[in-house]
Amino acid sequence: KIINDRNQFILDLPFLYPDATNLKSYQNVPGFSDYGSMNTNEGNNIQVPTPDGQLLLPLDHGLQTKAYWLTATAGFNFAKGWNVENSAQIMNDQQEWNAILPFDVQDASTAVTSWLTQYWGSYAFGVLQKNGTIPAGRFMCNGSNGTNCPGGAGVVGTPTVTLTYPNVLDASGKPTPYNNPNGLLSPGGEWHISKPLSAFQDQLTFKKALEGGHNVSLGLYFANYSQTNQWYFTDVLMDVQDNPHFVDLTVNNATVVFRDTTAAGVKDSTTFTLPANFAATKNGFRKFVSNYVNGEGQTTVFSAVLGGSFKLSDRVRADLGVRYERDDYVQTSQNSTTRPVNGDTLNSLTLFDQDTWGVPSSYKHFSRTIGDWAGSIGLNYALTDQTSLYALGSRAYKMPALDEFLNASAQQQVSLFKSKRNWTGEVGVKHAARNFGVTLDGFYTVLKDIVSQGLVVDPSTGQSIWIVQSSPEVRSYGLEFEGSGHLPNSGFSAVTNWTWLRAEWQTVAVSTSYPPTAISTWEPNTSSRPAASRFAPTCGTCISRRVSRRVTLV
Repeated sequence: KIINDRNQFILDLPFLYPDATNLKSYQNVPGFSDYGSMNTNEGNNIQVPTPDGQLLLPLDHGLQTKAYWLTATAGFNFAKGWNVENSAQIMNDQQEWNAILPFDVQDASTAVTSWLTQYWGSYAFGVLQKNGTIPAGRFMCNGSNGTNCPGGAGVVGTPTVTLTYPNVLDASGKPTPYNNPNGLLSPGGEWHISKPLSAFQDQLTFKKALEGGHNVSLGLYFANYSQTNQWYFTDVLMDVQDNPHFVDLTVNNATVVFRDTTAAGVKDSTTFTLPANFAATKNGFRKFVSNYVNGEGQTTVFSAVLGGSFKLSDRVRADLGVRYERDDYVQTSQNSTTRPVNGDTLNSLTLFDQDTWGVPSSYKHFSRTIGDWAGSIGLNYALTDQTSLYALGSRAYKMPALDEFLNASAQQQVSLFKSKRNWTGEVGVKHAARNFGVTLDGFYTVLKDIVSQGLVVDPSTGQSIWIVQSSPEVRSYGLEFEGSGHLPNSGFSAVTNWTWLRAEWQTVAVSTSYPPTAISTWEPNTSSRPAASRFAPTCGTCISRRVSRRVTLV
């Protein structure tokens, strides 16, 4: 199998956390659907300066999959009902993600204020401390960080600024003024991500048919996959329209007040006036490289599966299965630091050319071994030739992906990761007639041990940051109805599926830290809808086919 494909990159965008104390408060970017990104030729195949040269941003690659798979399978049927099958596969994928992502949509005045007080302001506070403008030992005010004083920075008076289109020139070759009628700006990022992946896997299966309608099977599985991660994030400023333009911001005059506290907790402030005609961006970039990831890792997987189907009587059948899996993770990632480009100096007031880049010959090395098991049991009782009752129970798991160890900064964070666990119970009745069939069942599921890594926008700085956090437990229960039928001799058939679901999850109490931390408070949610994905959210690795079709990672 060979794939060489490029597609528009559409990404889920729950970037905004209006309430930093509530995990559930995230919102999608105003004006956008749950999934969206921006496209413009101005962002395609452009270059930004780095400490090692130039970084190319191939936006037109989009979501690129350039991969091949080679699979070989051999099966043998032996006497006395024995069957042996082995399937092996190698694969290689040169995967890329390229997109322009809107972090927010703001009117021009709000965008300027946010840049001065959050994006640049959070950076400038440290710079002004280093050069002595702000005394050492001060802490920038931020209520969410426990300093008990108002937000860290504000503007004095009304700043005057100039907004221009660096890539839209007039007859004399000068940038034209910003003139978007809707008056909107979007601080966001253009990302280039390269993820080469290679893998080998082999599965050996033994099956045995027994007298009396029984059968048993044993499966052994081995896999090793390696993956490189190279993530380059740039921060940009754009207008908001069908074919958006990059926007440059020049701060003609502005004064910022930095509210802080002394080491003893005494509230104070420092006022700073920016240099006249201060360049906030360069060619539409708020920062040439704002986030840098360079890592390599591999995972070795071994698992064994034992299962069987047993005819206990003419009316009763039982399906049993158990699986054990062991994953060994090894991850190496380069440490990063701030390195200036374009001849600038470290910790200058100019932010756009302070690249986040790798430290030469400096790496973090982590390893983790995780083992877990899954099991399922299903019972089917035939009331008649057309009607049966069934019950199903399972313990499932989902191992963390290798990527989730990529941005951990300490072994303690790596140790947080373990397999997610899912417990499911289900009972129901099925009826299959000549021209129609119906199923009615009730279910209950619990998802536990949820640890995740993600990228969010820090509400106090407006900059993207990686977080590793434990999320609350989720449980859900409900009813499901499935029906199908066809008209004889017509070729017409219909299928329907309806679910009533009540999900409960733990909410987060008021906290003074970011990212927020969950506590055990339950909050329900009820929905009734056609079921495309019944468990939202839940996940798992299951034995029974009837279980696996119902377990979804959302």
